[in-house]
Amino acid sequence: MSYSVDYDEISLGVATYVDRLLRGAKVSELPTQYSTKFHVVINLKARECVWSSLPTSMLVRADEVIE
Repeated sequence: MSYSVDYDEISLGVATYVDRLLRGAKVSELPTQYSTKFHVVINLKARECVWSSLPTSMLVRADEVIE
């Protein structure tokens, strides 16, 4: 199982920061941004080795399931 931030969202946030800096904003004025989207990947073969059962709700919520 992998749980990580959504790198597309981070890229957009970086572009927004660069745009603000190029328009003259001070670094101290820029707010801290945190990720709000995460990416979950579940490997079914590894799941069989580690967990005897994994709730189907986890499989439904996963962004990607590797068989």
